[in-house]
Amino acid sequence: FIDNNTFKNNGETDTGRAIGLYEVDDTIIYNNLIESNDYSGIVLTVSNSNSIVHNTIKANGKYGISITNELPFISANNTIKDNTINDNTDNAVYIDGIYTTLINNTIKYNEKDGIQILANGARTTIQQNNIVDNEENAIHVMGNNVLVTSNTIDGNFRAILVINSRSPTITNNTIESGEQGIKIQNTTHAFVYNNTVKDNSGYGIFLQYGSHSGQVKYNTVKDNSDYGIYLYSSNLAEVVGNTIQDNSGYGILASSSKLVEFKSNALTENDDGGVKYVDCDYCNLTSMTIIDNGGRGIWFSSGSDNNYIKH
Repeated sequence: FIDNNTFKNNGETDTGRAIGLYEVDDTIIYNNLIESNDYSGIVLTVSNSNSIVHNTIKANGKYGISITNELPFISANNTIKDNTINDNTDNAVYIDGIYTTLINNTIKYNEKDGIQILANGARTTIQQNNIVDNEENAIHVMGNNVLVTSNTIDGNFRAILVINSRSPTITNNTIESGEQGIKIQNTTHAFVYNNTVKDNSGYGIFLQYGSHSGQVKYNTVKDNSDYGIYLYSSNLAEVVGNTIQDNSGYGILASSSKLVEFKSNALTENDDGGVKYVDCDYCNLTSMTIIDNGGRGIWFSSGSDNNYIKH
Protein backbone atom coordinates (compact mmCIF):
# COMPACT_ATOMS: atom_id res chain seq x y z
CA PHE A 1 0.00 0.00 0.00
CA ILE A 2 1.53 3.32 -1.09
CA ASP A 3 -0.70 6.16 0.06
CA ASN A 4 -0.84 9.84 0.99
CA ASN A 5 2.68 10.77 -0.11
CA THR A 6 4.14 13.65 -2.12
CA PHE A 7 6.69 12.73 -4.79
CA LYS A 8 8.20 15.82 -6.36
CA ASN A 9 11.31 16.77 -8.34
CA ASN A 10 12.80 13.26 -8.42
CA GLY A 11 14.97 11.65 -11.10
CA GLU A 12 17.96 12.96 -12.99
CA THR A 13 17.93 10.61 -16.02
CA ASP A 14 15.43 9.26 -18.51
CA THR A 15 15.02 6.13 -16.38
CA GLY A 16 13.92 8.02 -13.27
CA ARG A 17 10.39 7.77 -11.95
CA ALA A 18 8.55 8.78 -8.80
CA ILE A 19 7.06 5.33 -8.16
CA GLY A 20 8.31 2.18 -9.90
CA LEU A 21 7.00 -1.34 -9.41
CA TYR A 22 8.95 -4.25 -10.90
CA GLU A 23 7.50 -7.76 -10.63
CA VAL A 24 5.08 -6.53 -7.96
CA ASP A 25 1.49 -7.75 -7.65
CA ASP A 26 -1.61 -6.70 -5.68
CA THR A 27 -0.38 -3.28 -4.56
CA ILE A 28 -2.57 -0.18 -4.18
CA ILE A 29 -1.13 3.25 -5.02
CA TYR A 30 -3.60 5.68 -3.46
CA ASN A 31 -4.03 9.41 -2.96
CA ASN A 32 -0.49 10.52 -3.74
CA LEU A 33 0.67 13.80 -5.26
CA ILE A 34 3.21 13.03 -8.02
CA GLU A 35 4.50 16.24 -9.54
CA SER A 36 7.39 17.67 -11.59
CA ASN A 37 9.53 14.55 -11.67
CA ASP A 38 12.17 14.45 -14.42
CA TYR A 39 10.81 11.32 -16.07
CA SER A 40 7.60 9.37 -15.45
CA GLY A 41 5.22 9.54 -12.52
CA ILE A 42 4.24 5.87 -12.00
CA VAL A 43 5.82 2.95 -13.89
CA LEU A 44 4.66 -0.67 -13.58
CA THR A 45 6.86 -3.32 -15.24
CA VAL A 46 5.95 -7.03 -15.30
CA SER A 47 3.46 -6.31 -12.52
CA ASN A 48 -0.07 -7.62 -12.15
CA SER A 49 -3.37 -6.84 -10.43
CA ASN A 50 -2.27 -3.48 -9.03
CA SER A 51 -4.57 -0.49 -8.51
CA ILE A 52 -3.63 3.14 -9.12
CA VAL A 53 -6.42 5.12 -7.47
CA HIS A 54 -7.18 8.77 -6.67
CA ASN A 55 -3.73 10.19 -7.35
CA THR A 56 -2.80 13.57 -8.81
CA ILE A 57 -0.07 13.09 -11.42
CA LYS A 58 1.07 16.26 -13.14
CA ALA A 59 3.88 18.08 -14.89
CA ASN A 60 6.21 15.08 -15.14
CA GLY A 61 8.95 14.98 -17.78
CA LYS A 62 7.68 11.89 -19.62
CA TYR A 63 4.55 9.81 -18.96
CA GLY A 64 2.06 10.25 -16.17
CA ILE A 65 1.48 6.48 -15.85
CA SER A 66 3.29 3.75 -17.81
CA ILE A 67 2.56 0.01 -17.76
CA THR A 68 5.19 -2.04 -19.60
CA ASN A 69 6.46 -5.57 -20.18
CA GLU A 70 9.77 -7.38 -20.43
CA LEU A 71 8.81 -10.00 -22.98
CA PRO A 72 8.00 -12.80 -22.70
CA PHE A 73 6.82 -11.60 -19.28
CA ILE A 74 3.91 -9.16 -19.27
CA SER A 75 1.90 -6.87 -17.03
CA ALA A 76 -1.77 -7.82 -16.69
CA ASN A 77 -5.02 -6.90 -14.94
CA ASN A 78 -3.99 -3.50 -13.59
CA THR A 79 -6.56 -0.79 -12.80
CA ILE A 80 -6.20 3.00 -13.16
CA LYS A 81 -9.16 4.75 -11.50
CA ASP A 82 -10.24 8.18 -10.26
CA ASN A 83 -6.91 9.90 -10.99
CA THR A 84 -6.21 13.39 -12.31
CA ILE A 85 -3.39 13.26 -14.87
CA ASN A 86 -2.43 16.58 -16.40
CA ASP A 87 0.31 18.67 -17.99
CA ASN A 88 2.77 15.83 -18.53
CA THR A 89 5.38 16.21 -21.28
CA ASP A 90 4.47 13.03 -23.20
CA ASN A 91 1.43 10.73 -23.06
CA ALA A 92 -0.61 10.90 -19.89
CA VAL A 93 -1.17 7.11 -19.82
CA TYR A 94 0.99 4.66 -21.79
CA ILE A 95 -0.18 1.03 -21.75
CA ASP A 96 1.60 -2.03 -23.09
CA GLY A 97 0.13 -4.52 -20.61
CA ILE A 98 -2.91 -6.72 -21.21
CA TYR A 99 -6.35 -6.45 -19.57
CA THR A 100 -5.83 -2.95 -18.18
CA THR A 101 -8.88 -1.00 -16.95
CA LEU A 102 -8.98 2.81 -16.99
CA ILE A 103 -12.11 4.23 -15.38
CA ASN A 104 -13.26 7.66 -14.28
CA ASN A 105 -9.96 9.49 -14.70
CA THR A 106 -9.56 13.16 -15.64
CA ILE A 107 -6.85 13.46 -18.29
CA LYS A 108 -6.10 16.94 -19.58
CA TYR A 109 -3.53 19.30 -21.05
CA ASN A 110 -0.86 16.66 -21.75
CA GLU A 111 1.59 17.35 -24.58
CA LYS A 112 0.97 14.16 -26.55
CA ASP A 113 -1.82 11.55 -26.24
CA GLY A 114 -4.20 11.35 -23.35
CA ILE A 115 -4.23 7.52 -23.45
CA GLN A 116 -2.04 5.40 -25.72
CA ILE A 117 -2.59 1.64 -25.97
CA LEU A 118 0.27 -0.20 -27.69
CA ALA A 119 0.02 -3.41 -29.70
CA ASN A 120 0.50 -5.62 -26.64
CA GLY A 121 -2.25 -3.79 -24.76
CA ALA A 122 -5.05 -6.09 -25.86
CA ARG A 123 -8.42 -6.13 -24.10
CA THR A 124 -7.95 -2.80 -22.40
CA THR A 125 -11.13 -1.10 -21.14
CA ILE A 126 -11.33 2.72 -21.29
CA GLN A 127 -14.53 3.81 -19.57
CA GLN A 128 -16.12 6.97 -18.17
CA ASN A 129 -13.02 9.14 -18.43
CA ASN A 130 -13.01 12.89 -18.99
CA ILE A 131 -10.31 13.67 -21.58
CA VAL A 132 -9.76 17.33 -22.37
CA ASP A 133 -7.40 19.38 -24.56
CA ASN A 134 -4.49 17.01 -25.01
CA GLU A 135 -2.27 18.10 -27.88
CA GLU A 136 -2.45 14.91 -29.95
CA ASN A 137 -5.03 12.11 -29.62
CA ALA A 138 -7.35 11.81 -26.67
CA ILE A 139 -7.28 8.00 -27.12
CA HIS A 140 -4.81 6.20 -29.42
CA VAL A 141 -5.36 2.45 -29.79
CA MET A 142 -3.04 -0.09 -31.44
CA GLY A 143 -4.06 -3.16 -29.41
CA ASN A 144 -6.77 -5.66 -30.27
CA ASN A 145 -10.20 -6.04 -28.68
CA VAL A 146 -10.07 -2.70 -26.87
CA LEU A 147 -13.30 -1.26 -25.42
CA VAL A 148 -13.74 2.53 -25.44
CA THR A 149 -17.06 3.40 -23.82
CA SER A 150 -18.90 6.25 -22.12
CA ASN A 151 -16.04 8.75 -22.20
CA THR A 152 -16.36 12.52 -22.55
CA ILE A 153 -13.76 13.83 -24.99
CA ASP A 154 -13.50 17.57 -25.52
CA GLY A 155 -11.10 19.68 -27.53
CA ASN A 156 -8.24 17.32 -28.39
CA PHE A 157 -6.56 17.31 -31.82
CA ARG A 158 -8.13 13.93 -32.60
CA ALA A 159 -10.60 12.27 -30.26
CA ILE A 160 -10.08 8.56 -31.05
CA LEU A 161 -7.47 7.02 -33.36
CA VAL A 162 -7.47 3.24 -33.89
CA ILE A 163 -4.71 1.93 -36.15
CA ASN A 164 -3.48 -1.57 -37.09
CA SER A 165 -5.95 -3.19 -34.73
CA ARG A 166 -8.71 -5.81 -34.70
CA SER A 167 -12.18 -5.71 -33.21
CA PRO A 168 -12.23 -2.42 -31.29
CA THR A 169 -15.54 -1.42 -29.72
CA ILE A 170 -16.31 2.30 -29.49
CA THR A 171 -19.66 3.03 -27.85
CA ASN A 172 -21.59 5.73 -26.02
CA ASN A 173 -18.87 8.38 -26.14
CA THR A 174 -19.42 12.13 -26.43
CA ILE A 175 -16.83 13.72 -28.70
CA GLU A 176 -16.79 17.44 -29.40
CA SER A 177 -14.83 20.58 -30.18
CA GLY A 178 -11.62 19.00 -31.42
CA GLU A 179 -10.18 18.79 -34.92
CA GLN A 180 -11.10 15.20 -35.85
CA GLY A 181 -13.64 12.82 -34.37
CA ILE A 182 -13.11 9.05 -34.77
CA LYS A 183 -10.45 7.76 -37.20
CA ILE A 184 -10.03 4.04 -37.84
CA GLN A 185 -7.17 2.92 -40.09
CA ASN A 186 -6.12 -0.57 -41.23
CA THR A 187 -8.37 -2.04 -38.57
CA THR A 188 -10.88 -4.84 -39.16
CA HIS A 189 -14.22 -5.50 -37.47
CA ALA A 190 -14.53 -2.14 -35.72
CA PHE A 191 -17.85 -1.55 -33.95
CA VAL A 192 -18.78 2.14 -33.61
CA TYR A 193 -22.14 2.51 -31.87
CA ASN A 194 -24.24 5.25 -30.29
CA ASN A 195 -21.57 7.93 -30.10
CA THR A 196 -22.22 11.66 -30.37
CA VAL A 197 -19.59 13.33 -32.56
CA LYS A 198 -20.17 17.06 -32.93
CA ASP A 199 -18.63 20.48 -33.43
CA ASN A 200 -15.25 19.23 -34.64
CA SER A 201 -13.26 21.28 -37.15
CA GLY A 202 -12.69 18.20 -39.38
CA TYR A 203 -14.64 15.02 -40.15
CA GLY A 204 -16.91 13.10 -37.80
CA ILE A 205 -16.19 9.36 -38.36
CA PHE A 206 -13.57 8.12 -40.85
CA LEU A 207 -12.74 4.50 -41.80
CA GLN A 208 -9.75 4.22 -44.15
CA TYR A 209 -7.01 2.05 -45.67
CA GLY A 210 -8.24 -1.48 -45.18
CA SER A 211 -10.68 -0.98 -42.31
CA HIS A 212 -12.87 -3.79 -43.60
CA SER A 213 -16.02 -5.28 -42.05
CA GLY A 214 -16.68 -2.28 -39.82
CA GLN A 215 -20.05 -1.44 -38.30
CA VAL A 216 -21.02 2.20 -37.79
CA LYS A 217 -24.45 2.22 -36.18
CA TYR A 218 -26.83 4.65 -34.48
CA ASN A 219 -24.36 7.49 -34.02
CA THR A 220 -25.20 11.19 -34.05
CA VAL A 221 -22.75 13.08 -36.24
CA LYS A 222 -23.46 16.79 -36.52
CA ASP A 223 -22.00 20.25 -36.93
CA ASN A 224 -18.57 19.03 -38.03
CA SER A 225 -16.59 21.13 -40.51
CA ASP A 226 -15.93 18.32 -43.00
CA TYR A 227 -17.69 15.06 -43.97
CA GLY A 228 -20.01 13.41 -41.50
CA ILE A 229 -19.07 9.77 -42.18
CA TYR A 230 -16.24 9.00 -44.63
CA LEU A 231 -15.16 5.57 -45.92
CA TYR A 232 -12.00 5.25 -47.97
CA SER A 233 -10.66 1.94 -49.27
CA SER A 234 -12.69 0.02 -46.69
CA ASN A 235 -14.96 -2.82 -47.81
CA LEU A 236 -17.86 -4.78 -46.34
CA ALA A 237 -18.93 -2.03 -43.95
CA GLU A 238 -22.42 -1.58 -42.50
CA VAL A 239 -23.49 2.02 -41.86
CA VAL A 240 -26.90 1.87 -40.23
CA GLY A 241 -29.29 4.14 -38.36
CA ASN A 242 -27.04 7.17 -38.03
CA THR A 243 -28.21 10.77 -37.72
CA ILE A 244 -25.94 12.94 -39.86
CA GLN A 245 -26.78 16.63 -39.94
CA ASP A 246 -25.39 20.12 -40.38
CA ASN A 247 -21.91 19.01 -41.43
CA SER A 248 -19.94 21.23 -43.81
CA GLY A 249 -19.04 18.43 -46.25
CA TYR A 250 -21.20 15.59 -47.55
CA GLY A 251 -23.16 13.68 -44.97
CA ILE A 252 -21.63 10.44 -46.31
CA LEU A 253 -18.65 10.11 -48.64
CA ALA A 254 -17.56 6.64 -49.78
CA SER A 255 -14.47 6.31 -51.97
CA SER A 256 -12.59 3.31 -53.41
CA SER A 257 -14.73 0.89 -51.40
CA LYS A 258 -16.87 -2.13 -52.21
CA LEU A 259 -19.79 -4.07 -50.76
CA VAL A 260 -20.92 -1.39 -48.32
CA GLU A 261 -24.45 -1.24 -46.93
CA PHE A 262 -25.91 2.16 -46.03
CA LYS A 263 -29.28 1.64 -44.39
CA SER A 264 -31.81 3.79 -42.50
CA ASN A 265 -29.53 6.78 -42.09
CA ALA A 266 -31.00 10.30 -41.81
CA LEU A 267 -28.98 12.97 -43.65
CA THR A 268 -30.21 16.53 -43.28
CA GLU A 269 -28.81 20.00 -43.89
CA ASN A 270 -25.28 18.95 -44.79
CA ASP A 271 -23.66 21.76 -46.77
CA ASP A 272 -22.07 19.90 -49.70
CA GLY A 273 -24.83 17.32 -50.12
CA GLY A 274 -26.22 14.03 -48.89
CA VAL A 275 -24.32 11.00 -50.25
CA LYS A 276 -21.36 10.93 -52.65
CA TYR A 277 -19.67 7.85 -54.11
CA VAL A 278 -16.29 7.94 -55.86
CA ASP A 279 -15.16 4.64 -57.39
CA CYS A 280 -17.52 2.56 -55.23
CA ASP A 281 -19.00 -0.73 -56.40
CA TYR A 282 -21.84 -2.68 -54.83
CA CYS A 283 -22.43 0.06 -52.26
CA ASN A 284 -26.15 0.09 -51.61
CA LEU A 285 -28.57 2.66 -50.18
CA THR A 286 -31.66 1.32 -48.42
CA SER A 287 -34.43 3.24 -46.61
CA MET A 288 -32.38 6.46 -46.43
CA THR A 289 -33.77 9.86 -45.45
CA ILE A 290 -31.94 12.57 -47.41
CA ILE A 291 -33.48 16.04 -47.15
CA ASP A 292 -32.54 19.72 -47.17
CA ASN A 293 -28.87 19.20 -47.99
CA GLY A 294 -26.97 21.99 -49.71
CA GLY A 295 -25.85 20.14 -52.86
CA ARG A 296 -26.88 16.90 -54.54
CA GLY A 297 -28.92 14.45 -52.56
CA ILE A 298 -27.10 11.46 -54.09
CA TRP A 299 -24.11 11.62 -56.46
CA PHE A 300 -22.45 8.55 -57.96
CA SER A 301 -19.25 9.64 -59.72
CA SER A 302 -16.00 8.42 -61.25
CA GLY A 303 -16.46 4.72 -61.87
CA SER A 304 -19.09 3.81 -59.28
CA ASP A 305 -20.84 0.70 -60.63
CA ASN A 306 -23.44 -1.86 -59.62
CA ASN A 307 -24.94 0.17 -56.78
CA TYR A 308 -28.65 0.21 -55.98
CA ILE A 309 -31.05 2.52 -54.23
CA LYS A 310 -34.21 1.14 -52.71
CA HIS A 311 -36.74 1.90 -50.03
